[in-house]
Amino acid sequence: LPSDALLWKLAAWCSNGRLPSGAALDRAITLSRWPNLTRLMRLPHAVRIASLWFSEPVSLRATAVLLDLPYAEVFQFYSTCLQLGLIQEHRRRATVSSIGKTSTAGRGYLGRVMAYLGKLRGKAA
Repeated sequence: LPSDALLWKLAAWCSNGRLPSGAALDRAITLSRWPNLTRLMRLPHAVRIASLWFSEPVSLRATAVLLDLPYAEVFQFYSTCLQLGLIQEHRRRATVSSIGKTSTAGRGYLGRVMAYLGKLRGKAA
C-alpha cells in the first residue's frame, strides 16, 4: 500500500536512529509479520534484523550485540516497524545469553531454510 510506504519513510526519517519513548532495551520482541522490504525504503541491515526478530524473541540490545550493528540502525528499524504495527512485545526480558546457540543469526541461508522446513514438518506430524 502507498500509505504503508509513506508511513515507513516518515517513521525512518523521524526516528533518526533514536529509540522511541517507552521502549525497553531488554524486552523481548518479535515481528508479527514480515515487512515488504522490496516495496519500502531501504534501511541498513533491515533483512538481517527482520530475520532475527521473525525467528525468535530478541531484545533490542541483544540484536545489536548478536548482529554486531550500531544501536542507531537497530532503533531506526524498530521505530519504523513499530509505526506499521509489526512489533509484538513479550513479557519476558531477553538477554544475549538467553538466546543461546539456537539463534539463527549465525546460520547461513541454507541452515535457516532447513530449520524452517523442519518446523513445518513437525507441525504436519
